[in-house]
Amino acid sequence: ETIIEKLVSLLDDDKSWVRRSSMNVLSSVEGITETQIPFEKVSENLLNKDSKVREGAANLLKIYSFENIDRIFSSIISLLGDESGDVRNTTVDVMVKIIQEIGISKVLSKLLKSLSDEYSIQTQQSIAIILGRTIRYEEEKIKKRVIALLKIRCEMSQDPIICEMLTKLRES
Repeated sequence: ETIIEKLVSLLDDDKSWVRRSSMNVLSSVEGITETQIPFEKVSENLLNKDSKVREGAANLLKIYSFENIDRIFSSIISLLGDESGDVRNTTVDVMVKIIQEIGISKVLSKLLKSLSDEYSIQTQQSIAIILGRTIRYEEEKIKKRVIALLKIRCEMSQDPIICEMLTKLRES
């Protein structure tokens, strides 16, 4: 049994700290692929009551993303609205990394659809932060589209984070 297989088997451990530690080690292994970690194991941990376990699972999502973003997108959206700020921040970082890898075009319309009042303000803030960190390097047409939508969300929600991201994008 390889070390990776052993770590994967620990994703089902009864103790939260063991699961979390296993996920943290797995997410830092260079060159690990989605075939080595069954998505179901990560998916189960995304729903764990312990926010540190959810955060560890969120960090592992980056290994699935590059091939098939559609498969993990709904998980990402729910994590972007997680009650734990650490889980949200980790998911934002993972999403920024995914976008840097695969480009914004594969996820932009899904992100923009989720930037509506059908989703929690935390989800909208997280998406605004992702857009603020990735869109400024995109072509003008994409920037204008995002700025227009952020302007509407800022006006409707009066949320300081969404409005701050709008201002940052306008200045870039």
